[in-house]
Amino acid sequence: MNKELKELHPRRVFKYFEEISKIPRASGNEILVSNYLVEFAQKHSLEVIRDESMNVIIKKPATKGYEKSRAVILQAHMDMVCDKFKNSNHDFSSDPIELKVDGDFLMADGTTLGADNGIAIAYYLTILSSTDYFHPPLEVLITTGEEDGMKGSRRVEPCNLTGKLLINMDTWIDNTLIVGCAGAARNKIIFPINWEQCGRGLLSFQIKISGLMGGHSGTDIQRGRANSNKLMGRLLKGLSEKMNINISKISGGSKLNAIARETEVTVLIEASKRDVLFKELDNWNHIFRKELIYADKDVKITAEEIESKTNKMLSKDTTNKLISLIILMPQGIQSIRENLNNQVESSCNIGIITSNEKEVIISSSVRSTQKSLKYFILSQINEMADLVNGKFILENDYPEWEYNKQSYLTDLCIETYKIMYGRKPKIAIVHSGLECGILGEKLGYMDMISFGPKMLDVHTPAERLSISSTGKTFQYLIEILRRIKY
Repeated sequence: MNKELKELHPRRVFKYFEEISKIPRASGNEILVSNYLVEFAQKHSLEVIRDESMNVIIKKPATKGYEKSRAVILQAHMDMVCDKFKNSNHDFSSDPIELKVDGDFLMADGTTLGADNGIAIAYYLTILSSTDYFHPPLEVLITTGEEDGMKGSRRVEPCNLTGKLLINMDTWIDNTLIVGCAGAARNKIIFPINWEQCGRGLLSFQIKISGLMGGHSGTDIQRGRANSNKLMGRLLKGLSEKMNINISKISGGSKLNAIARETEVTVLIEASKRDVLFKELDNWNHIFRKELIYADKDVKITAEEIESKTNKMLSKDTTNKLISLIILMPQGIQSIRENLNNQVESSCNIGIITSNEKEVIISSSVRSTQKSLKYFILSQINEMADLVNGKFILENDYPEWEYNKQSYLTDLCIETYKIMYGRKPKIAIVHSGLECGILGEKLGYMDMISFGPKMLDVHTPAERLSISSTGKTFQYLIEILRRIKY
């Protein structure tokens, strides 16, 4: 065990987290971690079920005195968002996550940490492997593909689970109980490219927007952090008003559920406009830094003249339509719920933009606690696709988790928190997507709650987990399970 981690408590929780961190678990590459969970269950003589999607269910009987209680489902996901700083050589398909301690925080070395949702798995494995805790019958459900459209939870077989109380720990807001969440839908605009031959005397420049914080496209959307794809649209529009530009390539963002941190575009301009280009880039650097002085003060625009490796570029009409499309696409908060302490009600995140020989693909994620608003925003994007003769594709549409005002589990969690800490916890409906909505639809009526330890900058290489909050939340979970006799 890492020497630094040996000093952390609860020791067994961090031991299991370190073991999980050694295993590749990018979305779509969960076979090894799924195998690990099955082998763990077999080692501890626990009933284990694995389905065709590699979701794993581990069951543990009730401890003495809880035999008549109903089963409780403990739920998490095994995959993680894989992102890293540009200077990192980390290979997520094979390399272990390198862990380090910085004060009260556990971090990774230049990559995402994977505490989302690995720390919940570490909690559950600690409980499953121990005889120290009192609890009802447990059904630990660990799904695949949550970060890639909640693919695993969509394929959970209801016949494998009996519990009607579900504790989800895919949350990182300290001292807060989550009682509902937004639904979401991923979508794409596929925009056809018309090419034309490059004229003589054109210079090629690679323009890059970087230095942004990024963040989770649900929980961080209210922080005012900039999306590099949207900034690039504004920049290209500004440049097109000063000179003729043609795009030959564009690439921005890495994950649909992360606010885009970097976007690159290759443009061709007349040689006589070189000085104008750099003057305009300086101007936009000033504009963006002024606008983002509090949310993204390190934003920067860079440009490098490159030797063009192609003799073709997007036609003027295609270039103009692409810029207009990025400008018009909704980005960020779309509506606020005043009756829920001004929490975000609906939003859109332009997650990824890519181009190839045939088309430009703009992928975005729409979130809303109101189904009607979600589909309204999607209809706007569909209309934009029609205007540029593009194709709109709807993917991974999943439901919201509606707040249950008469929840036994919520009341129990509030009461337990008051007894342990002398005050009420905060109650929130979050804008991020949780698997609770899907599982509620698949499994029938479920009394559900979600909570977890404090994490910061989730879905970015700056992701970090509070060590003290990890211990506190584990003790809270143990006490909740001890008090459930349902």
